[in-house]
Amino acid sequence: RDSVSFDKGAHNIKLGYHWRRHIEFHGYIRRSRFTFQPRYSGQAFGDFLLGYLQSSQQGSDELRDREFQNGHYLFFQDNWKATSRLTLSIGLRYEYRSPWRDQRGYHSNFDLNTLSFDPPLQNLTLQPWETGRFEANRPLISFTKNGILPRVGVAYRLTPKTVLRTGYGIYGNE
Repeated sequence: RDSVSFDKGAHNIKLGYHWRRHIEFHGYIRRSRFTFQPRYSGQAFGDFLLGYLQSSQQGSDELRDREFQNGHYLFFQDNWKATSRLTLSIGLRYEYRSPWRDQRGYHSNFDLNTLSFDPPLQNLTLQPWETGRFEANRPLISFTKNGILPRVGVAYRLTPKTVLRTGYGIYGNE
């Protein structure tokens, strides 16, 4: 993240750039399960205390994915002191977020028009603890490149202790 500001007459101008990598990590772990029935002692808890197990299921990692997205954010803002009582703020922000990608290949979309996965299935025989079954590092969804977000603000000083402010802006969601 970097920005610069400078004054030019009645204008205070700010410019900046911000790069951010959004990362989502999911680790869903299925727990082991033990089942006790009232077979030997007449009560399930009694069989538990005696160690008489009816059945068990071993837990494992079911899903460990890592999704990421890079974001580029540029901005320009001019705070113009039009008069001693009126200040106008005019700004423009541009946001581009690249498509989300699954680094390990656990996620995909199913296209009903073509009846296929996008990204497609890999042609591999994998064990459940290995990486995903879909082609990794492919875009999952795309974002618009038209992320132009204008900003306008007005501040008017009525008295030395009272200032009226208003503003308008279009914002993108994170």
